[in-house]
Amino acid sequence: MIAQTIPARVDDDIVLRCYKEQDLPLLVKALDQETTQFLGDTIPQPYTMEDALEFYDKKKTAVMQQKQWQDGWIFAIEYQGQYAGAIGYKFSGDIEKRVAEIGYWLRKEMRGRGIMPRAIKGLVQILYNNTDCMRIEAYPFEVNLASQRVLAKAGFEFESLQRNKFFKRGKIHNAVLMVHLKDVKE
Repeated sequence: MIAQTIPARVDDDIVLRCYKEQDLPLLVKALDQETTQFLGDTIPQPYTMEDALEFYDKKKTAVMQQKQWQDGWIFAIEYQGQYAGAIGYKFSGDIEKRVAEIGYWLRKEMRGRGIMPRAIKGLVQILYNNTDCMRIEAYPFEVNLASQRVLAKAGFEFESLQRNKFFKRGKIHNAVLMVHLKDVKE
């Protein structure tokens, strides 16, 4: 079960863990227009401390009740003891119930240190080792070449171009489907 693996030490520098209340000021500062340009619209803009507290309270309650781990979760990424960003997953349903989709972001000042490929590799291992997941998908915007490079470094492969996939800030955007497959026998 995933809950029993958290916090998860990815390497000497990186830990995937639940959010802490002291992360919230950095979370609010980080979720500005630039950071959220490639994230879903469920993140309010502007992002306020009230939004962060509501997010934190929901996650804290879910942890205490042992809920949501099998459907999806958002982890804080800690780098050398500092809050660096977030990474999460959600499972599809029905006949795709063994397929997970991941999403992630880093604080601006944490970028360029190789953190995210390592965090993604850590999450991939958590999913494959603790669930029946057989496929992990990510949908970076076509124009977000940095995110595509991060995924490639983490072992993901290009599968397809998804035309007109997103509608964000009044514009239609293409996405790239990148996948990581578990080595399974049919």
